[in-house]
Amino acid sequence: MRKRKFLSKLSMIVISVFFLFSVPGGLHCEDGLVVKNADDFQTTGTTLVYSWSWLRQAGHVAEWTWMPIDVDPAEACLNFELLVTNKSNGGSGYSCRVKVMINDLEGNFVFSGTAVLSNPFRPKYPDNTKGVGYTAYGSFCSSKLTRLLKMGFKARIEWPPSGSRYHFAVGKEKVTLAYVTGSSSWAVVRERRK
Repeated sequence: MRKRKFLSKLSMIVISVFFLFSVPGGLHCEDGLVVKNADDFQTTGTTLVYSWSWLRQAGHVAEWTWMPIDVDPAEACLNFELLVTNKSNGGSGYSCRVKVMINDLEGNFVFSGTAVLSNPFRPKYPDNTKGVGYTAYGSFCSSKLTRLLKMGFKARIEWPPSGSRYHFAVGKEKVTLAYVTGSSSWAVVRERRK
């Protein structure tokens, strides 16, 4: 019985590893959907606090790099899961907008846009909550981003966020690239809706 359970677990691991490495550029989630962490990450934010680097003052930036991926995606987006608060030792439930600058691999500016980092935590509270209720989510999608996958690109955000002086924290795996390959049924349905 134990041997059968072991073989079953082993076969699941082998299948998972096969899917992970059989999809160009990342983890295969569903037919046609791929999610990939950055190949490189740099920040000038503060020292790490529980694996997060805080951007709190002018000159603090974070940059994620994705090397070229040989795919023709139907759509590509960056998904953000950052921490946002109103001040050092701040409160919970805060959202912000960050400017996302997309550069080529040499660092040349290509285009920019905005990601709205929405924090669903309620109630909003202004005083120190010791990290509770800091997580905010957002995405950044563009047809220009979709075309850059074959060339590789860098995504950069800077402090301060648009319209506020809130602090936000970043990490390498806190921004992911998600794309849908053109062969998926989702892409066919999406094309019909256009």
